Amino acid sequence: LGYISAFAGKSESRLDPKQGIQLQNQFNGIEKLIDSGELAKAENRLNRRAGQYQLNVMPQYFGQWDAIYRKRNDTARMIENWKQAVLNFHGNDNFKNKLAFELFQQNRLVESAEAASIILKANPRYARAHILLGRIAESQKSFGDAVLHLKNGLAVEPNNVSLKIGYEKT
Repeated sequence: LGYISAFAGKSESRLDPKQGIQLQNQFNGIEKLIDSGELAKAENRLNRRAGQYQLNVMPQYFGQWDAIYRKRNDTARMIENWKQAVLNFHGNDNFKNKLAFELFQQNRLVESAEAASIILKANPRYARAHILLGRIAESQKSFGDAVLHLKNGLAVEPNNVSLKIGYEKT
């Protein structure tokens, strides 16, 4: 509820707590449909939600579309989904990182590095972007750059296990 309420003020139509709970229950129902493989039903419900709440696009919306596209192995739509999420929530580094990571997964390394660099330009303390840039450099056999990115990440989050493992491995 807190997550939904945080975005309730994005437009003139605000959600009251009851509406927030009802909306969360609807998202939970959609999640169950996705988990059970009923993707067409989930897609229809998401489209209805989008139509009803056009001015209040919720962050969960993008996560659920991602789950549907992932189950369908539709990587092009996954990437477009995260691009749209970044446009709607331009200050959300997690969405930017999901886009950068999907690009990395598709071996679109230049685009992925650009997306991760944009995150770090605005938020140099975002460790996941340092990890991703390290992985990109490592995949390009630029081990010196990989170590530098991972070292920068460790300076931000010295207890981050992924960074420690990546740094020691590289």
